[in-house]
Amino acid sequence: MLLVPIWIAAVVCISHAVYGFVTKALYLSRYHGAVDFPVVPGVSAVRAAEANHLSAVQDLLVFEPCFLIQGVVIALAAWQFIRTLEGRRRWGTSMLLGIAVIDVFGVLLSLVGMRFALS
Repeated sequence: MLLVPIWIAAVVCISHAVYGFVTKALYLSRYHGAVDFPVVPGVSAVRAAEANHLSAVQDLLVFEPCFLIQGVVIALAAWQFIRTLEGRRRWGTSMLLGIAVIDVFGVLLSLVGMRFALS
């Protein structure tokens, strides 16, 4: 029971970081459809572009690494509860599979210009 919420937290944090690295890198390489920054009324297009660029750089340098570190630390904490080698192998495989499913889905949505949000 303890490993389920830890698995969810680790997968969400790591997939958030991976997804953020990919989409912000696409944005900075001029594929602006990868990230949906809000439009603020009264702000010029040039000023908004500068702010969006700065925000993408900050995400790449600060926020996404923090999510990655947090997810890895959470996963390593759960690793300590798993005693068998086979259990650890299944844990690692399920983590990689969960991260891949979430990130592939998110990147594909971004590439086709669709948005997905939970509220």
